[in-house]
Amino acid sequence: MPDKSNPDKRFYSGLPYLCGVCAAGCAHIDCMAFVRLWQSIAWSNDYADHKKITGCWIAKYSTNNRVINSDGTPAIGPDGNDSTYAIHAGFLGDALVIQGNMVHDHDNTKGVYVGSSSGATINSNIFNCHVLLNQCFATTFADNHLENIDAQLQIKNGNVTVQGNYFQKGSKPSIVIIPDGHALAIVTCMNNTFRWIRDEGPVSDESVDYMSSICKYDISFIERNSFNMPNQRIIATVSISHCYRQYKGYNIQEPLPFGVLLCTQRDSYPENKRSCESINYLSPLVSMSSVITPGERVSMPVTVCMDINRIKMYFNSAPGISGKDPLWLGPTASFSYSYRLVWDMKRGIYAHDGNGHSLLGLCENVMVYSYSEDIPSRGEVLFSLSTDGGNPEESGMLFYVIMYRKSVTLDGKVMWEKVEVPVCGGSLLYDNGICVCGFKWERCPEPQEMPFNDGITGIEYHGQNVVVYSTKRVDFAKGQWSVGDRVYNVGEDESWVMQIKK
Repeated sequence: MPDKSNPDKRFYSGLPYLCGVCAAGCAHIDCMAFVRLWQSIAWSNDYADHKKITGCWIAKYSTNNRVINSDGTPAIGPDGNDSTYAIHAGFLGDALVIQGNMVHDHDNTKGVYVGSSSGATINSNIFNCHVLLNQCFATTFADNHLENIDAQLQIKNGNVTVQGNYFQKGSKPSIVIIPDGHALAIVTCMNNTFRWIRDEGPVSDESVDYMSSICKYDISFIERNSFNMPNQRIIATVSISHCYRQYKGYNIQEPLPFGVLLCTQRDSYPENKRSCESINYLSPLVSMSSVITPGERVSMPVTVCMDINRIKMYFNSAPGISGKDPLWLGPTASFSYSYRLVWDMKRGIYAHDGNGHSLLGLCENVMVYSYSEDIPSRGEVLFSLSTDGGNPEESGMLFYVIMYRKSVTLDGKVMWEKVEVPVCGGSLLYDNGICVCGFKWERCPEPQEMPFNDGITGIEYHGQNVVVYSTKRVDFAKGQWSVGDRVYNVGEDESWVMQIKK
């Protein structure tokens, strides 16, 4: 029976609760295909070791994976929520293996459930769905591909390693960590890719809406709010190592690594997300190597960045990019760009031009035409980062670029926008009109020069504190410095040696 609001989707009233394979005890389910089933694979809640699912293909399970009315149409209201998971691996057991499977359905999000496993490997799967790991220990989620605007890995307590996975950026954070009671989730994230992909098909209003809806954050923590511990934001210990946001523009294959962003939320509603500002301002360093603990504390290895004023940003005046030129996704307008290169957002440590200016111009009056206009346009606007007389790697290339964009439309309307991009070694930035390498533009007032300490030449990050090298005394009133921050004199003024923030 068709759904009138979605003619391509059908609901079958004959066997709405049809399950493909039900198992109790040890079983190996291998190389099977499941299509349009209420639930494809399910174990009983009896204890069982060595459960194994390999090489299975599951598609269109949401056709029946909903609470439906007697006439076969989907129920409306709270009872109309997705009712169960396509794969339910039961309760308890050791040595669970879920390997080499494909779960495809863009209409449904509830794909795989693993509960209370004591030793499991979930690897080399394609999951276009949600995956819930509920109180699992010694469990590895590795080398999987999650693709779908709503695909998400949910971790509820337990001790889980998330390693080498590909997450396509969607409308929700790719990883969600959920507290339960007084338990503490312990998660190790290593070498994961969060990929922002520009739609490579024909550009349309729908594809632009899709790209505009992509979530700002990569990892989310559900807040705990109980009588004993109200408003606890991060209830987890998370180790992060080489987890990066990657941008894939039209016909661009080279890796462009950027920092991941974290948020907390009181529930699953998008409007309730709150940025973890005390972590995100260190995003390039957090993404490379860090441990996040309750209370939004961050521990990081010592990282040294020297000659911080040598890096500059440049505008690429050549139209388009190599290969097939992309279309501009923003409005038709004349654009002018400026930027600020930030080594420490909290303390206001900026690169500068040597003349007291940290806000630097890039280009003016670049005319670009929207994809909806039948006029040849330059497509994406390209910028590059490099050093004066040296290699970018000498300075570390771990910083924020804050870009400002002034647009003047054909009817004379003026608008200012800004975007904050955490750079993790990449030397190219693309503006496609909606975002810069996956980081969306936001409205802002016209930027102004900000007070900063212009004698700083290098910075060492020591967890929550910094060691700064400066040719001048630092004014701790400029920015928000932490107790214990140190400043060493590397200039010619011999009247002082070191400063300590008290």
